[in-house]
Amino acid sequence: MRFALPILISVALVVVLLTSCGRQGSTGPSHDRDTTQYVETPTDDFEAETAAYFLSGTRLAPKYLFDKIHAELGLIRSQHDSVPGVSVRYGPYAKHSYLLLLFDSVVTNSILSGEYHSWDSLNTLYNLDTFNIRSGYVSMEFEGVQNPVVLFDIYKNLPDLWHISTSGRIGDWPVLVMRKEGETVKYFFREAWGDCPAGCIFSRFSYFTVNDSQAMFHGSYQLGSCNDTLSPPPPEWAGPARLRPVSRMVA
Repeated sequence: MRFALPILISVALVVVLLTSCGRQGSTGPSHDRDTTQYVETPTDDFEAETAAYFLSGTRLAPKYLFDKIHAELGLIRSQHDSVPGVSVRYGPYAKHSYLLLLFDSVVTNSILSGEYHSWDSLNTLYNLDTFNIRSGYVSMEFEGVQNPVVLFDIYKNLPDLWHISTSGRIGDWPVLVMRKEGETVKYFFREAWGDCPAGCIFSRFSYFTVNDSQAMFHGSYQLGSCNDTLSPPPPEWAGPARLRPVSRMVA
Protein backbone atom coordinates (compact mmCIF):
# COMPACT_ATOMS: atom_id res chain seq x y z
CA MET A 1 0.00 0.00 0.00
CA ARG A 2 1.50 3.33 -1.01
CA PHE A 3 1.30 6.40 1.16
CA ALA A 4 1.19 9.98 -0.03
CA LEU A 5 1.07 13.21 1.94
CA PRO A 6 -0.94 15.88 0.17
CA ILE A 7 -0.08 19.49 0.76
CA LEU A 8 -2.80 21.60 2.37
CA ILE A 9 -3.03 25.36 2.71
CA SER A 10 -0.24 26.57 4.99
CA VAL A 11 -0.19 29.57 7.21
CA ALA A 12 2.99 31.60 7.35
CA LEU A 13 3.78 31.67 11.03
CA VAL A 14 6.48 31.62 13.51
CA VAL A 15 7.58 30.04 16.50
CA VAL A 16 11.17 31.14 17.19
CA LEU A 17 10.75 32.58 20.68
CA LEU A 18 12.86 34.65 23.01
CA THR A 19 14.51 32.68 25.80
CA SER A 20 12.56 34.66 28.37
CA CYS A 21 9.28 33.60 26.78
CA GLY A 22 10.25 29.97 27.06
CA ARG A 23 10.45 30.32 30.85
CA GLN A 24 6.99 31.74 31.28
CA GLY A 25 4.47 29.82 33.36
CA SER A 26 0.82 29.10 32.71
CA THR A 27 -2.53 28.92 34.44
CA GLY A 28 -2.95 25.22 33.71
CA PRO A 29 -1.92 22.23 35.80
CA SER A 30 1.72 21.23 35.49
CA HIS A 31 3.66 18.37 37.04
CA ASP A 32 0.65 16.81 38.75
CA ARG A 33 -1.68 16.78 35.75
CA ASP A 34 -3.24 13.51 34.55
CA THR A 35 -2.67 13.25 30.80
CA THR A 36 -4.77 10.08 30.57
CA GLN A 37 -8.01 11.87 31.35
CA TYR A 38 -10.05 13.11 28.39
CA VAL A 39 -13.10 15.32 28.08
CA GLU A 40 -16.58 13.90 27.69
CA THR A 41 -17.17 14.79 24.08
CA PRO A 42 -18.75 16.93 22.80
CA THR A 43 -18.09 19.79 25.18
CA ASP A 44 -19.65 23.24 25.05
CA ASP A 45 -16.40 24.76 23.70
CA PHE A 46 -15.68 23.35 20.24
CA GLU A 47 -12.75 25.73 19.73
CA ALA A 48 -10.85 24.60 22.85
CA GLU A 49 -11.75 20.96 22.28
CA THR A 50 -10.41 20.76 18.73
CA ALA A 51 -7.35 22.84 19.61
CA ALA A 52 -6.56 20.51 22.54
CA TYR A 53 -6.68 17.34 20.45
CA PHE A 54 -4.62 18.99 17.71
CA LEU A 55 -1.88 20.16 20.07
CA SER A 56 -1.76 16.84 21.93
CA GLY A 57 -2.10 14.57 18.90
CA THR A 58 -4.65 12.44 20.76
CA ARG A 59 -8.00 11.15 19.52
CA LEU A 60 -9.93 13.06 22.18
CA ALA A 61 -9.03 16.32 23.90
CA PRO A 62 -7.04 15.83 27.13
CA LYS A 63 -9.03 17.42 29.93
CA TYR A 64 -6.11 19.36 31.43
CA LEU A 65 -5.25 20.91 28.04
CA PHE A 66 -8.87 21.64 27.19
CA ASP A 67 -9.32 23.40 30.54
CA LYS A 68 -6.09 25.37 30.04
CA ILE A 69 -6.95 26.59 26.52
CA HIS A 70 -10.54 27.38 27.50
CA ALA A 71 -9.38 29.48 30.47
CA GLU A 72 -6.49 31.21 28.70
CA LEU A 73 -8.49 32.25 25.66
CA GLY A 74 -11.08 33.71 28.01
CA LEU A 75 -8.37 35.73 29.76
CA ILE A 76 -6.83 36.97 26.50
CA ARG A 77 -10.14 38.05 25.03
CA SER A 78 -11.37 39.73 28.22
CA GLN A 79 -8.10 41.49 29.15
CA HIS A 80 -7.12 42.56 25.61
CA ASP A 81 -10.41 43.07 23.81
CA SER A 82 -9.03 46.27 22.23
CA VAL A 83 -6.31 44.37 20.32
CA PRO A 84 -7.44 43.75 16.73
CA GLY A 85 -7.80 40.11 15.92
CA VAL A 86 -8.46 38.57 19.36
CA SER A 87 -11.94 37.62 18.20
CA VAL A 88 -10.40 35.35 15.53
CA ARG A 89 -11.09 31.74 16.45
CA TYR A 90 -9.26 28.46 16.04
CA GLY A 91 -10.66 26.23 13.31
CA PRO A 92 -9.15 22.88 12.30
CA TYR A 93 -8.23 22.37 8.65
CA ALA A 94 -9.58 18.82 8.72
CA LYS A 95 -13.21 18.09 9.51
CA HIS A 96 -13.49 16.52 12.94
CA SER A 97 -14.85 12.99 13.41
CA TYR A 98 -14.85 12.27 9.68
CA LEU A 99 -13.13 9.85 7.28
CA LEU A 100 -13.52 9.06 3.59
CA LEU A 101 -12.72 5.50 2.45
CA LEU A 102 -12.62 3.73 -0.89
CA PHE A 103 -12.71 -0.04 -1.42
CA ASP A 104 -13.00 -2.14 -4.54
CA SER A 105 -16.49 -2.86 -5.87
CA VAL A 106 -16.65 -6.31 -4.28
CA VAL A 107 -16.05 -4.95 -0.78
CA THR A 108 -18.35 -1.99 -1.40
CA ASN A 109 -21.16 -4.35 -2.37
CA SER A 110 -20.51 -6.45 0.74
CA ILE A 111 -20.81 -3.29 2.86
CA LEU A 112 -24.12 -2.49 1.20
CA SER A 113 -25.39 -5.99 1.84
CA GLY A 114 -24.22 -5.98 5.46
CA GLU A 115 -21.71 -8.76 4.91
CA TYR A 116 -18.50 -6.76 5.52
CA HIS A 117 -17.32 -7.20 9.09
CA SER A 118 -13.62 -6.30 9.07
CA TRP A 119 -14.37 -2.89 10.56
CA ASP A 120 -17.05 -3.93 13.07
CA SER A 121 -14.86 -3.87 16.18
CA LEU A 122 -13.30 -0.53 15.22
CA ASN A 123 -16.69 1.03 14.52
CA THR A 124 -17.93 -0.06 17.93
CA LEU A 125 -14.79 0.97 19.81
CA TYR A 126 -14.56 4.42 18.23
CA ASN A 127 -18.30 5.15 18.18
CA LEU A 128 -19.20 5.28 14.51
CA ASP A 129 -22.39 7.27 14.14
CA THR A 130 -23.33 6.91 10.46
CA PHE A 131 -21.80 6.01 7.12
CA ASN A 132 -22.94 6.68 3.57
CA ILE A 133 -21.80 5.35 0.22
CA ARG A 134 -21.75 7.64 -2.80
CA SER A 135 -19.95 7.05 -6.09
CA GLY A 136 -18.13 4.18 -4.42
CA TYR A 137 -16.72 6.31 -1.58
CA VAL A 138 -17.66 5.53 2.01
CA SER A 139 -18.02 8.61 4.21
CA MET A 140 -17.89 7.91 7.94
CA GLU A 141 -19.12 10.18 10.72
CA PHE A 142 -18.14 9.42 14.33
CA GLU A 143 -19.83 10.54 17.52
CA GLY A 144 -18.48 13.51 19.45
CA VAL A 145 -15.42 15.58 18.53
CA GLN A 146 -12.61 13.23 17.52
CA ASN A 147 -9.23 13.90 15.90
CA PRO A 148 -9.51 12.74 12.26
CA VAL A 149 -5.74 12.27 11.94
CA VAL A 150 -5.80 9.68 14.73
CA LEU A 151 -8.86 8.00 13.22
CA PHE A 152 -6.96 7.90 9.92
CA ASP A 153 -4.10 5.99 11.56
CA ILE A 154 -6.56 3.56 13.14
CA TYR A 155 -8.49 2.72 9.97
CA LYS A 156 -5.69 2.82 7.39
CA ASN A 157 -4.82 -0.86 7.86
CA LEU A 158 -8.26 -2.22 7.02
CA PRO A 159 -7.96 -5.09 4.52
CA ASP A 160 -8.83 -4.36 0.88
CA LEU A 161 -8.66 -0.60 1.45
CA TRP A 162 -7.77 1.38 -1.65
CA HIS A 163 -7.85 4.91 -0.32
CA ILE A 164 -8.47 6.76 2.94
CA SER A 165 -8.41 10.47 3.71
CA THR A 166 -9.61 13.13 6.04
CA SER A 167 -11.56 16.05 4.63
CA GLY A 168 -9.70 19.36 4.42
CA ARG A 169 -11.16 22.82 4.00
CA ILE A 170 -10.57 24.74 0.76
CA GLY A 171 -9.14 28.24 0.68
CA ASP A 172 -7.62 30.39 3.40
CA TRP A 173 -9.14 32.44 6.20
CA PRO A 174 -8.37 34.28 9.45
CA VAL A 175 -7.41 31.73 12.08
CA LEU A 176 -5.98 31.37 15.56
CA VAL A 177 -2.74 29.40 15.45
CA MET A 178 -1.35 27.81 18.61
CA ARG A 179 1.94 26.26 19.59
CA LYS A 180 2.68 24.38 22.81
CA GLU A 181 6.18 24.39 24.27
CA GLY A 182 6.51 22.77 27.66
CA GLU A 183 3.64 24.03 29.78
CA THR A 184 3.22 27.24 27.77
CA VAL A 185 0.72 27.63 24.94
CA LYS A 186 1.51 30.43 22.53
CA TYR A 187 -1.42 32.06 20.77
CA PHE A 188 -1.02 33.76 17.38
CA PHE A 189 -4.24 35.47 16.30
CA ARG A 190 -4.00 35.75 12.54
CA GLU A 191 -6.10 38.33 10.78
CA ALA A 192 -6.06 37.68 7.03
CA TRP A 193 -7.46 39.39 3.95
CA GLY A 194 -6.93 39.80 0.22
CA ASP A 195 -8.14 37.09 -2.18
CA CYS A 196 -8.51 34.52 0.60
CA PRO A 197 -10.21 31.86 -1.57
CA ALA A 198 -6.88 31.56 -3.38
CA GLY A 199 -4.74 32.10 -0.25
CA CYS A 200 -4.85 35.33 1.73
CA ILE A 201 -2.31 37.90 0.54
CA PHE A 202 -2.06 39.81 3.82
CA SER A 203 -1.76 38.51 7.37
CA ARG A 204 -1.33 40.22 10.72
CA PHE A 205 -0.34 38.08 13.70
CA SER A 206 -0.91 39.20 17.30
CA TYR A 207 1.03 37.10 19.78
CA PHE A 208 -0.06 36.27 23.37
CA THR A 209 0.90 34.03 26.26
CA VAL A 210 -0.70 33.67 29.68
CA ASN A 211 1.20 33.67 32.98
CA ASP A 212 -0.38 33.50 36.43
CA SER A 213 -3.82 34.53 35.17
CA GLN A 214 -2.36 37.49 33.29
CA ALA A 215 -2.62 37.57 29.50
CA MET A 216 0.53 39.09 28.03
CA PHE A 217 0.51 40.76 24.61
CA HIS A 218 3.91 40.47 22.93
CA GLY A 219 3.14 42.50 19.81
CA SER A 220 1.82 42.25 16.26
CA TYR A 221 3.48 41.72 12.91
CA GLN A 222 2.04 42.04 9.41
CA LEU A 223 3.07 39.90 6.47
CA GLY A 224 2.36 40.93 2.90
CA SER A 225 2.64 44.39 1.41
CA CYS A 226 2.27 46.13 -1.91
CA ASN A 227 5.98 46.88 -1.48
CA ASP A 228 7.62 44.36 0.83
CA THR A 229 10.89 46.28 0.71
CA LEU A 230 9.20 48.93 2.86
CA SER A 231 8.03 46.41 5.48
CA PRO A 232 9.76 46.57 8.89
CA PRO A 233 11.99 43.63 9.83
CA PRO A 234 10.12 40.88 11.70
CA PRO A 235 10.33 40.69 15.48
CA GLU A 236 12.37 37.91 17.03
CA TRP A 237 9.28 35.75 17.61
CA ALA A 238 8.28 35.91 13.95
CA GLY A 239 9.65 34.11 10.92
CA PRO A 240 8.48 31.82 8.10
CA ALA A 241 7.04 28.45 9.08
CA ARG A 242 4.27 26.11 8.02
CA LEU A 243 1.52 24.34 9.84
CA ARG A 244 1.88 20.60 9.74
CA PRO A 245 -0.54 18.93 7.29
CA VAL A 246 -3.68 17.57 8.93
CA SER A 247 -5.01 15.55 6.01
CA ARG A 248 -3.40 12.40 4.66
CA MET A 249 -4.36 9.62 2.30
CA VAL A 250 -3.31 6.26 1.02
CA ALA A 251 -3.85 4.96 -2.48
